[in-house]
Amino acid sequence: MGGSLYTLSTIVSLVLPFIALSFYSTSTTVENKTNTHKMNIALILLTCCWGLSAMAFFGLIDREKLHTF
Repeated sequence: MGGSLYTLSTIVSLVLPFIALSFYSTSTTVENKTNTHKMNIALILLTCCWGLSAMAFFGLIDREKLHTF
């Protein structure tokens, strides 16, 4: 159960910033908004960096210990 909950929480933590940005960009009460297009690009880049880091991690660990993840 630990691995599945960890995976779920990781996916949720990667999706929530995009949802928050969506709320922020459609909000009518916020004054002096930052450029949401640049923030979206930054979120996409950070998500891609996380994905590349995860792939590198699983690519570099010993194959005989892969079952522990």
